[in-house]
Amino acid sequence: MSDQELISSGFNIDTRYRSQVKNLRTTESEYEYYIRSKETMKKIIKLHGKTSGTILLVAHAPSLEVLTRHLMNGQPRPEQLSDLSARVGYCSMTIVDSEPSSKTWRFRYSLDEQTNLQQLQLEQANSMLARSPSVVYQPMAVSQFGYFP
Repeated sequence: MSDQELISSGFNIDTRYRSQVKNLRTTESEYEYYIRSKETMKKIIKLHGKTSGTILLVAHAPSLEVLTRHLMNGQPRPEQLSDLSARVGYCSMTIVDSEPSSKTWRFRYSLDEQTNLQQLQLEQANSMLARSPSVVYQPMAVSQFGYFP
C-alpha cells in the first residue's frame, strides 16, 4: 500500500521515514543476508554514533545472529543459520554493549551460556520429577527472554 492508502485506512505512519536498506532482494542467500545485515548495522551505528543512549532493534530470530555477528568480529556462518535461529524463542532479545574507549562490543550473555543454564535447569527439574512419572518438564528451546550471540 502507498503512504496515502495507509493514512486513508487509519494507520499512523511517518511519511518522512526512509529505509536504510535499498534494493532488498527476495532471493538473497544466507551469506548475502549476513552481508546486508552487517551493512545495515554499520549505517545504524554511524547514524547514531555521536549520540548516547540505547538503540532498540526489533527483528526476527535470524536477525539477532546476523545483525550482531560482525560486531563480535565473527565470520558469517550461513550453514548454521537455520539451526541457530531455531534455538531462539519468540520474544527473544539480545543485549550488546559498546565499550567506547576500546571501540569493542560485548554480549551480556551468550546463547551457549543460556543453553547450558537451561540444560542444567532441565536436568534438575527432571531429576526432581523422576519420582512422579505423570509429570514431564519440557521447556522452550530458549527462554522467552533468551540471549543470543
